[in-house]
Amino acid sequence: MAVPAAAAAALVSFLAIVAAATSAPRPHSEGACSSELEHQYDSTMFMQLGMKVRHKDEPVDFPNPVGRTFLSSSPALSAQYLQRYFNATAVALPSCEGAERAAVRLPPLFASASGFPPYMVFIKDAALSTGAVDVGEVEALLHTTLAAAESGEMAYTFHLDNHDGWRTRTVVDFFKRQVQEGLVMAAYRHDIEDLGAFDMLHQIPHTLLSVQTHQMRRGKVGHPELDDPMQGVRLKPVLQEDCRTDARSAGASGNWWKSTFSAAAPAEAAAFERPRGGEDHVPIAVDAPSECTAGAWVQLPGSGFQLHFVRAAVQFQGYDGEIDDFTGRILAARNLAAGKIDAFMLNSLILRVPSLDPYLDRLRALDLPFLLLRDGPEEFVLYLDVPKNAITIQLRSARANAAAGAVSG
Repeated sequence: MAVPAAAAAALVSFLAIVAAATSAPRPHSEGACSSELEHQYDSTMFMQLGMKVRHKDEPVDFPNPVGRTFLSSSPALSAQYLQRYFNATAVALPSCEGAERAAVRLPPLFASASGFPPYMVFIKDAALSTGAVDVGEVEALLHTTLAAAESGEMAYTFHLDNHDGWRTRTVVDFFKRQVQEGLVMAAYRHDIEDLGAFDMLHQIPHTLLSVQTHQMRRGKVGHPELDDPMQGVRLKPVLQEDCRTDARSAGASGNWWKSTFSAAAPAEAAAFERPRGGEDHVPIAVDAPSECTAGAWVQLPGSGFQLHFVRAAVQFQGYDGEIDDFTGRILAARNLAAGKIDAFMLNSLILRVPSLDPYLDRLRALDLPFLLLRDGPEEFVLYLDVPKNAITIQLRSARANAAAGAVSG
């Protein structure tokens, strides 16, 4: 189903919808691998977590970030990385024939402002199409790019714009340990007035996503706890020239405070949209020239969690328009309305909501594609594409009265 430009532009306040429902009944873990779709996905339970969510974890009236799913070439090793370096706890998942999965839950210090320690789920399913994209090649590109930047070379790729932002001093300690043990860690700074600030970036092994510690500072008088955050472990921050004039991100809260997405069309992505009372200062312009990074921020109500949609400057693409071509190759293998799914849908942000009804109503009204799955008798999963972008967001709830038997639209 084509997504009309008018429909994309009209998707105002979509993620800012506040459902009227209160806490829903507790979902349970049965029916884990096989979906209850009329479509035959054999064992493509790829996103069916089948895990318990305690009643007290239910959000009251706003989208609550509760985790991520990842396309991984080695789910077990990806999960072990978070266990070793971030004190994550293994989560048991039901076995799935034909697919590999591993899940962990990060400790409470990684919770978003809503207070939910997030799940991280890694999946490998050879039955899912990757279209005309060589996933192994992209995975390797992230590693070699970060290794070059670590050595002091200005190296960056738009694929690194797919990352989550984690912070707190404890996170810095975790990153320090990785550097000490020889893991590749790059540091980037921007040509802005506060030259003491830089970002550290590390690829989650065997995935296409990275983690970032944001706005670490050196030598700031009056802030001794930030003077030497790496305590003698020295990095070489490289200058990333992309026209940014500021590095602040007003209103952000929580230690897991953002998910950043590489976006072919950040303006359309932001139509998913900036809620009232959200951030009103963005360090990059949504309509920036090609030699500058373009982007738009969205801040969710309640949690303060931010979604950053970023289109990298042309110098961070292999050629002018590579982001568009890459996005097109992914979307060519996807048709949610027909129940056609692909491996890149495994890279999804999970938001828990009180009810899927307002989202389903809005999607149908705007004729936007979606896929609705059932994960057990009391859990629904709604997958939606950010218009004109290869970005998947997963909404979960125990309530979907508007489903009316439909699994896609």
